[in-house]
Amino acid sequence: HAGFNRAVWDLSEDGPARWTGTFEQNRGPESGAEALPGSYTVRLNADGMALTQPLTIEPDPRDPAPEGELERRHTFLVELNGDLSRVDTMLNAIDKRTKHAAGAQRAALLAFKRRLTLDPRNIEDLGTVQLRERLLDLLGRVGSTSFQAPTAAQETEAADLHAQTVSLAAAYA
Repeated sequence: HAGFNRAVWDLSEDGPARWTGTFEQNRGPESGAEALPGSYTVRLNADGMALTQPLTIEPDPRDPAPEGELERRHTFLVELNGDLSRVDTMLNAIDKRTKHAAGAQRAALLAFKRRLTLDPRNIEDLGTVQLRERLLDLLGRVGSTSFQAPTAAQETEAADLHAQTVSLAAAYA
């Protein structure tokens, strides 16, 4: 809009694809991993013009983590968000195909969907967690405000979830 405008960046990368076929609180994170300290370029496109400005993100002086730990955490979160994005993309496609499917095809799509997610109808639904819920749980644990690198157990869990994601994506294809 013409006039004074303000833009804000929360210093996080783009989030994973979100599952649109569920209630808002279950759609997944809107943002991704935190941007690493370093040099960036901010670009404003308006009225056919592009303006650029350099931007530097400095390391948090209160964080004693060495640089390698920040990169390890960042890579971990990017890969985990990538797996969640892959699962949610499959769920969006399944939801779209299910609307027009009937009989055995519809049953097969719903059975595959149950392998990906619990598919709660509301926040209070409890049930057996599936791949998507496990990915969200691990993202919440590592992507919280602790800013710590993942533990060995979390890395093992992420590798297992990644293998499951790849396997299910191959089966879906």
